[in-house]
Amino acid sequence: MTNFALTYTVKNEATLLPDAIAYHLSIGCQLIIVFFDGTTDRTRELVSGLPQVLCFDSVSSEALQVDQEWIRDIDKRWHLSMDVRKRINTMYAASIAKKRGIEWIANIDPDELLVLENEEGSASGAQNFFNIKENIDQILVPNVESLS
Repeated sequence: MTNFALTYTVKNEATLLPDAIAYHLSIGCQLIIVFFDGTTDRTRELVSGLPQVLCFDSVSSEALQVDQEWIRDIDKRWHLSMDVRKRINTMYAASIAKKRGIEWIANIDPDELLVLENEEGSASGAQNFFNIKENIDQILVPNVESLS
């Protein structure tokens, strides 16, 4: 069985995140990892404790316990850029997912939905979408933004 996880880095997304999590779990996501990045609204209380959801504050590059040049390069802007923190958080989430045997991970925003369709355009679910027989380490998919 193919497994996938999602990671979010969020600030004040109480109106979008709970529904986004429910949607992605309904299409077969096995794990959702949420990083709070200065959240001051009810987002944390709405999603903490949900099944299949892990919650953390944004992590520093030291939490990765790896020494890679690209991490050293972007780490200089960690305090200035949410995008840098998203990358670090996603690397941290990937290590968690790997330990749990999860094969794929995606980093998206709460206003984006992963829509999995088969060749005929109908929803096929994660199992068919991620059933990849070739040695591929990245899939680029267009995002669909939702409105609330």
